Formats: sequence, structure tokens, C-alpha cells
Amino acid sequence: MENSAKKAEVLNHLIEINNDRIKGYETAIEDLGGKDTALAGVFNDMIQESRRYRAELTNAMGQTETVVDESTTPGGETYRGLMEVITLFSGNDPQLILSSCEGGEGAAQHAYMSAIEAGGLPYDTISLLQTQQLALRLSHDKIKALRDKGS
Repeated sequence: MENSAKKAEVLNHLIEINNDRIKGYETAIEDLGGKDTALAGVFNDMIQESRRYRAELTNAMGQTETVVDESTTPGGETYRGLMEVITLFSGNDPQLILSSCEGGEGAAQHAYMSAIEAGGLPYDTISLLQTQQLALRLSHDKIKALRDKGS
């Protein structure tokens, strides 16, 4: 695959992952049902983080002449559906919502690591992905810590 086509494919996939993350945290806020405004604030921060990453990835597409993907991944859609079912039966339990969010953060970590390890991307793109992946790791750890302490 030509380098610019590979770059566009990888970046579009990571844009979808960030779209998943945005929609997942929007769902989590809805699922809280207004019970925990502090946790909703954390989720809003995660949404803003993914919006920023999506903009950076879109900018990195540069001259690839590829349309930026606004969709989410099929796995993300399935995951959010499962999250809604769990919340329906759990009575909007913040711990279960945090556990679901942690799973989504793990999926984002995996997607970024796969993109970085695949190779064939320009150094500046790899650097961007590594920076975002590290920040996402911190977000994962924050969600995990909140889950572990009982939010």
C-alpha cells in the first residue's frame, strides 16, 4: 500500500476510535442520569480530549486527499449498546459505567499501539500517535482509579 494511502487509512481508523470515545462518554453521561456531576465533568473532559485528538489527526491527514471519516467503528456501536443494556439493569450505577468506560479506554490503547507498531508511517505521524497514546493511557489510568476507589 502506498505510504499516503496507509497513513490515511491508519489516521481515519484512529479518528473513528476517537469518535467512538466521544459517543461512549456522551452515553456514559446520559447513563449517569444526573446522579454524579463530578463524574460527568470527568467524562466531559474525556470528550474534549478526543475532539482535540480528532482535530490533530485530521490535520495530520494533510495532503492525503482523503475524506476524513466521521463515523464510529462497528465494535464501538456494539459496545455502546451493551453499555446501555448494563445501565438499564443496574440502575445507573457509576461503578458499572466506569467499568464500561475502562473497557473503551483499553480498546483505544490497543488501536493506538497497533497503529504505532504497524510501521510505515512518517516520523512526525508516529510522534503524534505516541503523544496521543500516552495521554490516553493517563486517561485510562484515571478512569481505572475512579472505578477502584468507588468514584
